[in-house]
Amino acid sequence: MADAGAGGHHCARPRGLPLTGGSLAKYAAKDLLGAGLAGTVAVVSSIASTLLMIHFTRRLGENTAADADARAPGVLALAWIVMALASLVIPWLLYLDFPIEALPKALAPAALWDALWPVLVGAVLAFVLDRLRGLPRVPAGDVGIALGGLKGLTLSGGAALEHTDTFLRRWPVACVVMLAVTLLFVWAFL
Repeated sequence: MADAGAGGHHCARPRGLPLTGGSLAKYAAKDLLGAGLAGTVAVVSSIASTLLMIHFTRRLGENTAADADARAPGVLALAWIVMALASLVIPWLLYLDFPIEALPKALAPAALWDALWPVLVGAVLAFVLDRLRGLPRVPAGDVGIALGGLKGLTLSGGAALEHTDTFLRRWPVACVVMLAVTLLFVWAFL
């Protein structure tokens, strides 16, 4: 088992549902992310992804056909099956061609547990959030309600950008180009 990173925390192990392409990609990136902020954000991302997928499947279940005997056209069902299999098989084929570590290490029980626990946390959170009736219900697609408090900040930022644009338009185009070229040279030398 690879060490868990600084301090022995398993938080730095960003994972997805074990044996899926997402899990394999996160397994390959775990050493790059490390045990710091990036690793922790990746773990939180795995938990949030689980919440999102559970929400998606619930909404999908609410939009079933009115006719209980209705079936998807064969071509559509086949395309879905091929896509699902490709999303599982292709990452593993790529991993076998460019192994990050030995395959048994990626399939070890400890590695599978590191992949599974954020998914379990996300599933438990989804269950708890579903049971809490006190949460506000935001209408589908209406992010504006949640971000309503940012209106003043957005208007102020827009006005500041407009003033900056007006100021920069006073300069002749040649001056702006010379300034940009000078800044590029300074950046290149640094």
